[in-house]
Amino acid sequence: MVYALSATYVMYFYQDILGLSATFVGLILMIARVFDALNDPFMGILVAKTRTRWGRFRPWLFSGTVLNAVVLYALFSAPDLGESGMMVYFAVIYILWGTTYTMMDIPYWSMIPAVTELPKDREIFR
Repeated sequence: MVYALSATYVMYFYQDILGLSATFVGLILMIARVFDALNDPFMGILVAKTRTRWGRFRPWLFSGTVLNAVVLYALFSAPDLGESGMMVYFAVIYILWGTTYTMMDIPYWSMIPAVTELPKDREIFR
């Protein structure tokens, strides 16, 4: 829910409230999605290779959630940097927001197949 709200509101916020051009904001959103498509498999490999005393998923879920909350706050509390500074700020923070979201989202959905090795056990609703 937070992802949907943030992803929808970010374009309005940076265009209409902070005054960045729609072309630039749309371009950054597109670049972020392409980066995300490349980043997701990499994060899946990192999660699969993680071995800690807390398990494979918990460290990523915790750190990703905390970092994502901080970056989400930074995304919507943009400082007054002028137009070019705001463009750089938005590009960096928005891509960082997508990266930290991936840090918590990939391990979350990766837990489901890790519960059991039998597919029929994963598909039964009780």
